[in-house]
Amino acid sequence: EMTQAPAQHNGRVLGTSRTPYEEAELGFREYWYPVFSSREVGKKPKGATLLGDPVVFMRGASDNRVYALKDECVHRGTQLSVGRGCEFPGTNTITCPYHGWTYDMKSGVCVAVLPEGPESEVPGKLRVRTYPVEERQGIIWIWMGDMVPVPLEEDVPTHVLREDTEVRVMNRIFRGNWRWHVENAGGGHPA
Repeated sequence: EMTQAPAQHNGRVLGTSRTPYEEAELGFREYWYPVFSSREVGKKPKGATLLGDPVVFMRGASDNRVYALKDECVHRGTQLSVGRGCEFPGTNTITCPYHGWTYDMKSGVCVAVLPEGPESEVPGKLRVRTYPVEERQGIIWIWMGDMVPVPLEEDVPTHVLREDTEVRVMNRIFRGNWRWHVENAGGGHPA
């Protein structure tokens, strides 16, 4: 069965009083977001909540790349970020601390269930969601959307990604409505 996108008139979804901008209460999903400085993510899991979703970040042991997965084991929902991370030295895997379900960080596919050993029928059948990640200029960027990500250069100002630009990162958490800061109201822009 095919579904159609809701009809719109002057930027408003017909039958509602809210625009797509107003519907994006936690932010827009189909964009790149800076999350951490490169030095903040290592071989131990690091959790964050982004656009309402729990996400775990960790560097792969075999390639040193940063990966991002939904911070929730598909077995019992335990946060992957509270564990030690990789139980298989030299691999790009993350292991749930509760029952040892182990996931490939690139694909999200379950590759082992430690208590069941090699006889387990689970590996290869289940997966945890993964998120596209880019690491540039000492910043870790994540794509929270469902569509194929656009190149990072389409969402980030050119001067930020140039090799001759010096980028310094300061990570602060602000609680509040993201629109207020984006629209330059109050202390959002001057701060």
